[in-house]
Amino acid sequence: LTQASLKEIENMRPKKRMNDLLQKVASQIGTEQRKNKVIELRFLLSPKEIIGQDGKVNSLVLERNELIGEAFEQLASPSGEIETHDCSLLLRSIGYKSLPIDGVPFDTTRNVASNVGGRIITENESESGLASMYASGWLKRGPTGIIGTNITDAKETVLAIVEDVENEALPVNSSRDNSADISERLRANGCNFVDWNGYKKIEKEEIERGSRLNPPKPREKMVDVNEMLHYAM
Repeated sequence: LTQASLKEIENMRPKKRMNDLLQKVASQIGTEQRKNKVIELRFLLSPKEIIGQDGKVNSLVLERNELIGEAFEQLASPSGEIETHDCSLLLRSIGYKSLPIDGVPFDTTRNVASNVGGRIITENESESGLASMYASGWLKRGPTGIIGTNITDAKETVLAIVEDVENEALPVNSSRDNSADISERLRANGCNFVDWNGYKKIEKEEIERGSRLNPPKPREKMVDVNEMLHYAM
């Protein structure tokens, strides 16, 4: 752990609990009776190459990273150190990298929308932010955290919006017909979309699919967009 990491752990209870748990598990390695199966957690490694033959994976090439930067601003940087591990099974965990949107300031180093507390800002602006433009979730902070993190994150952004509304900081467009249904606007612009009724149809089908499984599940999620649209429309 870097000094910056230790400082982060010291000031954040969730991270401290997670670190304590990992340290406890690590200290117990080799003490269990069943030693024929071992789970080893490795951090700060990035896959560089998958080596295989005849459609089967044989080994995985990894590059070690190192944390650089101050506490709460650390970034993983490639070290140039390479290691190769034999393996016969490789599971892909799909991460998430935010993409820039035209006209929205974007931090290409962290791959997040440039923001302060959820308010989108430009390089030359302070916390005032761009009028009526906000971000939350991974677009705001990067692909980190758990569901609880998203709740705290969203609250911060919502509070920023409420504050701007109360301070009359948001622009007023007198030419906009605020009474118009957003659905009608989307249809007028030729946009295909799923409304609440469409979502409920998808949900119904997923629940029914889950109930038919053995053992049953609360729902069986659809993962194909075209299939979702089939049931929604």
